[in-house]
Amino acid sequence: MMKSVILVIVVALFIFSCDKNVSSAGCSGLGDSTVVTIQYGEKKYPCNNSSACFGFTKLVDDSRCPEGAVCVWRGSASIEMETCGGKEGSLALEIYHPVEQLIDGDKYSIELTALNPYPSTSHPHDVSEYVATITIKKK
Repeated sequence: MMKSVILVIVVALFIFSCDKNVSSAGCSGLGDSTVVTIQYGEKKYPCNNSSACFGFTKLVDDSRCPEGAVCVWRGSASIEMETCGGKEGSLALEIYHPVEQLIDGDKYSIELTALNPYPSTSHPHDVSEYVATITIKKK
């Protein structure tokens, strides 16, 4: 009888511990649409329970039409982000062109929605001044 009680307790503990592991999987902290701002050289962890991160590592291009200039083309801006956690490597982001990325097994759309400061003809900006705003949307 005592062996049966111990066996039931062990099985119940196993079931409850497994249940907790299942509920903590995935990326908690990201809603349907999350906006993250990242300073050049900085790394952010948008998931509360994960090692998934994004780091702003390189300003690839900023050919947007500078303030005070007249341009026939609005230009573009692109950056390189370091990724860590689930898929390590780099992620190239061009402004207003979303890319798909897996974060903790779930598919997300990641878009560079702003890059500041905006180019200026009167004041050139150092790369260390740049701040990227990315929008992460669950697919």
